[in-house]
Amino acid sequence: MTAQKLRGFSEAPILPDLGPNANPVGQLCAANESRFTSTFYSEPLTAYTVGWTDPENLDALLEDLFPSIEVGRRFEFKKADNAEAFLSETDDIRAIGASFKRVEFKGSSVNEKTHNKGLTIRVDHDDEIGDGWQERYVQLLMQRLLRNDLRRGIALLDTAATNTNKTWSSATYPDGDVRAALKAGADAIGVRGNVVVYGEAAFDLRLDVYEAQNTP
Repeated sequence: MTAQKLRGFSEAPILPDLGPNANPVGQLCAANESRFTSTFYSEPLTAYTVGWTDPENLDALLEDLFPSIEVGRRFEFKKADNAEAFLSETDDIRAIGASFKRVEFKGSSVNEKTHNKGLTIRVDHDDEIGDGWQERYVQLLMQRLLRNDLRRGIALLDTAATNTNKTWSSATYPDGDVRAALKAGADAIGVRGNVVVYGEAAFDLRLDVYEAQNTP
């Protein structure tokens, strides 16, 4: 591997990073990613990401399935049994001299932290086409980050779910199976789901079934 002389830089060996404003002018220095902070972000591209809208609408799908919550770098949340919020008693009347029934809500505290996620891309000069080439590559990276989050979320749901195979044909009613799943979910967590997500193959099969039945 040969070293090439860079215009404006000396031929001295690469030195360790001496810290902010401490490196000599014209000297190449090695630094780790901790030196790359928000100070060095491209302000125009950062503003572009804030107002950017995903053409595939993945951001809206993520918000439907996994609503975002603003938290600090490290945070704590309470993990509880949601169904307990919907329980009721028949013995809440106190007898003379007796104590009221004590209700306990079970749960646990969980400590978590946010993770630094991101992607980089190296663009050849030959691919710097047009005035908006930077925004174009930023869009590609943003879409990939959204797909990564969606894949993680679906994997969590798949791990927590009970897989029950269903066979749909002209003699079955797919929406009945969905309603049964919604009822089972409401019994488990106390809240009936209001979002149903189909894979492409399942959605097409559902339509094929009803078309075969001539059922609107």
